[in-house]
Amino acid sequence: MPCRRRARAVRRRRGRRGRGDRHDDTLADFLAGCRAFLEASLAPEVRRILLIDGPAVLGWGDWREGDLESSAMLLDAGVAELAEAGLIEPRALGTVTTMVSGALNEVALANAGAADPAREIDEAVELLRRMLAGLAPTAAPAAAGAA
Repeated sequence: MPCRRRARAVRRRRGRRGRGDRHDDTLADFLAGCRAFLEASLAPEVRRILLIDGPAVLGWGDWREGDLESSAMLLDAGVAELAEAGLIEPRALGTVTTMVSGALNEVALANAGAADPAREIDEAVELLRRMLAGLAPTAAPAAAGAA
């Protein structure tokens, strides 16, 4: 699966770099993995099996369990690395993972009918970068009662 190969390549690259370089590239590597998932999902058979038929045939519970054992584990690790690098606050990381997973799955489904899916992926990755920046320890808290 392309996402797993990409994740292995990222881990190998990290192992060859110094500690400071790893910190600098943590967000870029995380976003690259998210991009790899979105690019892989452009293949109609991948999108159909992973996001449409999988949940329908297996049932939501079994599909979700399989997702938790595969892609969610990669996202969990990536979100934890973001927190360890000080790029996001180290709280509610499971919720962050769930939100990123849901967003990526929805973008993958929406891209099925996009006129320019490559541009949509670029925009989605940039929006994800900005959303994660809002979780930085130095980010100002949202105003009380803001939705």
